Amino acid sequence: MRSSRSRPGLRMHVAEAGNPDAPTVLLLHGFPQHWWEWRKVIPPLAERYRVVVPDLRGAGWTDAPADGYTVGDVLADVLALLDALRLRRVGLVAHDFSAFVGFRLCFDHPERVAGFLCLGPHPYLAVFTGRLHAQRHLRQRRLTVPTVSLMGGADAGVRPGMLDVYGRQADDLVGHIIDGAAHFLADDRPDAVVTHALTLFGRVL
Repeated sequence: MRSSRSRPGLRMHVAEAGNPDAPTVLLLHGFPQHWWEWRKVIPPLAERYRVVVPDLRGAGWTDAPADGYTVGDVLADVLALLDALRLRRVGLVAHDFSAFVGFRLCFDHPERVAGFLCLGPHPYLAVFTGRLHAQRHLRQRRLTVPTVSLMGGADAGVRPGMLDVYGRQADDLVGHIIDGAAHFLADDRPDAVVTHALTLFGRVL
């Protein structure tokens, strides 16, 4: 583990594992967690990849400024971290709030993301309910990054067919409902997260 200056004035805590010369997988935690969310996922991924796991602003051992917690602010932190670590292109796994950051990274900087494993809904849901309306504006944009979306079958917000893809705005997108898991997929079914990550990144990294 180490600290890294991701943006001027922000000191970010970063956990790392695996071969530093291997392709890199970046794991972004959700709210209200920090890097420890990925404790069951890191070891198997590190057998094949360099795994980089930051605490995002306001979480864990990273600085907590008084403001600057929008998706755009966190996205800028992530881009600055990639630049500081000289990572041109990564495999990405993101959960909860960070899923919005992940899609923005894919839409705005697709050259930086080889593939995206989203632990949450994608923008092109056939069915929209409740909190999922927050992604409605994203469905107007084209997703070119290979993406897999996972949600837990025991998540209270999940409906049958929810992850079916609406429209033709994505080049390579699939969704899966994971049995035996609710919202916190990395805790409930780390095996499924690892399996989907290895399958996706095995073909794009």
